Amino acid sequence: MAGIAFAVLLIMMQLGFRAALFESTLRFHERFQYDIALFSPDSVFIVRPAAFSIRRLYQAHGHAAVEDVSPVYIFPAVWKNPWGTDRRAIQSMGIDPTKDQFDTPGFSAGLGLLRQQDVVLFDAASRPEFGDVRARFDAGGPITTEINNRTVKVVGLVEIGPSFGIDGTVMTSIDNWLRLFPDRPRDEIQLGLIRLRPGADPVAVRDELRATLPKDIEVLTKQDFIARERAYWNGATPIGFVFAFGAIMGLVVGMIIVYQILFADVSEHLNEYATLRAIAIATRSCRASSCSRRRSSPCSASCPAQPRRPTSTRSRPAPRGCRCT
Repeated sequence: MAGIAFAVLLIMMQLGFRAALFESTLRFHERFQYDIALFSPDSVFIVRPAAFSIRRLYQAHGHAAVEDVSPVYIFPAVWKNPWGTDRRAIQSMGIDPTKDQFDTPGFSAGLGLLRQQDVVLFDAASRPEFGDVRARFDAGGPITTEINNRTVKVVGLVEIGPSFGIDGTVMTSIDNWLRLFPDRPRDEIQLGLIRLRPGADPVAVRDELRATLPKDIEVLTKQDFIARERAYWNGATPIGFVFAFGAIMGLVVGMIIVYQILFADVSEHLNEYATLRAIAIATRSCRASSCSRRRSSPCSASCPAQPRRPTSTRSRPAPRGCRCT
């Protein structure tokens, strides 16, 4: 039983790692409030997406079923630890500060603060290498640091969490994001979010937008967008392969352990199994003989011929040598 429990534990552990991979990498796809997403076909995944023209988003806004559109600017930036000299890559997102479009703790409360210049919301669940921002912010309020060598102020905290591709995240307004990346044009975005009017069918609108928009853009429903990212991490990255292979190896190890247990059990009780098999063969032979007796005369093949005694109607026992019962 210990071997079987170990095999099951191994399989569940690998499946848990795989589920954690998908749960962490799909946070942005699931928490943004949208019905349809526009994404560049040149983008591999959301950490470093390729840019496309914002005109595609405005063209989609012309559809009768579209209620609102929102551009999102995404690219890694360089964060400086406020209490040291360490610098680390951090995911930065530029969003419209007038639209509550991200479902995570702390976002709605800090959204209005992003209208100020050079301010950001920091992901309090980021890795500790970025500094003890949560404790310092709770104790003393806003924190001043540098992103891309530009001085910014942390005015609020959100709860997102790291993933296998993102160690931490800062969110700011579109204007502030463009100040962090002065070489990037405003008319090139990395993600377009579309919200439909109540009652509109996202699949039907997606198909209509695909037919009208140029082929340099991908039109995806929320489920399509999630499936696209999941497929990348599951099939195109080594970590997805490792977790899937680990689950398969756990299954193989479990099969081998069960086989060894059954083999050892049979080997230790081989005499008992042989006795049971012999009993089963004898029983089958007896049943076959009984059926043969019903179809033909008894003992016709194995018993010697005996003279009949018509005067007696009592049944006599079978002669010696007859094996029928």
